Amino acid sequence: MGDSQQDREVSVEEMLRDATASAEPGGYDNANNRIVARGDTGEGTAPMIVSSIKSAGWVYVWDNITGERSIVNRNMLVGQLAKRREDGSLVFTTRNPGITPWRGEVKCILHPDDPNRRAYDDLGLAVCKKSNMPNTYQMRRHMEKRHKAEYSAIQEIEKDAKERETRTFQESLMKQMANQSGGTSVTRRKAKK
Repeated sequence: MGDSQQDREVSVEEMLRDATASAEPGGYDNANNRIVARGDTGEGTAPMIVSSIKSAGWVYVWDNITGERSIVNRNMLVGQLAKRREDGSLVFTTRNPGITPWRGEVKCILHPDDPNRRAYDDLGLAVCKKSNMPNTYQMRRHMEKRHKAEYSAIQEIEKDAKERETRTFQESLMKQMANQSGGTSVTRRKAKK
């Protein structure tokens, strides 16, 4: 008999059996975080304390092409493992495929290795260790969303530097033109404030 795609794929039952357990998302564990409400929000509210939580549990699944790891509730695991791509192959597996997901190499402007880090330290700007963005567009989006105030300060500093550079260039150009015109003086206007 031919080696069909179904014969080559691990059965869903085998993957269910081999699923690796994950920690409960949300940071809840039965020993800590037991108080849901303290009862001090107004009249008629009673304190609420969690006595126990029953969960089906969470497991890791990996995309078998990209190697990206996800967490799935055991109640949803069969449905996730049954997902197929357009070519008919399974999307997820409970066994780590050993594929390292692709990550970019663009660093956050606030990264410790940034050439301007010393100036940012002088301004008291935060440090960010993010270093796996795929491109500069994503880096700018990261700055806009995660470091809004710092990004605004950096943009203002860059704008001021560019204005100084433009002003210096214009002044040198005016001097050069004055020298070429035979010494006729060119008066400089004072900037409006």
